[in-house]
This record gives sequence, C-alpha cells and structure tokens, in this order.
Amino acid sequence: KARGGLTRTHLLAHGGQIDDLLLSGDFTCLPEGGVEQLADALRGAPLEEAALTKAIAEAIAVLHLDIPGVSEADLATAILAAAVEEA
Repeated sequence: KARGGLTRTHLLAHGGQIDDLLLSGDFTCLPEGGVEQLADALRGAPLEEAALTKAIAEAIAVLHLDIPGVSEADLATAILAAAVEEA
C-alpha cells in the first residue's frame, strides 16, 4: 500500500522479464487509461528492482502520467512482490 492507495498486480513473467502485467488499485492515475498504458509499456522490463524502477520512471515520463502518492519504487515493489509469489 502506497501513500496514494492500494496497488494490485497480476504478473506473468518468464526469464526474469515481464511478459504480461495488469495493474489496478484504488489510486488515481491521470490521464484515464494511463494504468493500462503503463502496464503495456513495462512488457519486457527486467524483474530487478533498480532496472524496473528506472523502466517505470521512464514509462511514466514518456506517457505523461500523474499518479499522486504512488512512486516508481512503490510500483516496482508491488510488481516484484507478485514475482516472488509466483516463484
């Protein structure tokens, strides 16, 4: 749970990379549809904390997303937690 809300992830990974990702929760993301765009942009991203955090930051910047109260590190933590659960 981040300051901006609860973050849920459903992850399909292979070879240490994201194959498919679904992000959801009770946080705000603008513009509408931005969460889905972010999840799509992260396909192929490595499941390693520093690299994943960087990929999230870059995707947020490119997509011009505003996710108040939820940091790149918060999202990376949620995604990596899903990876551990699946292992």
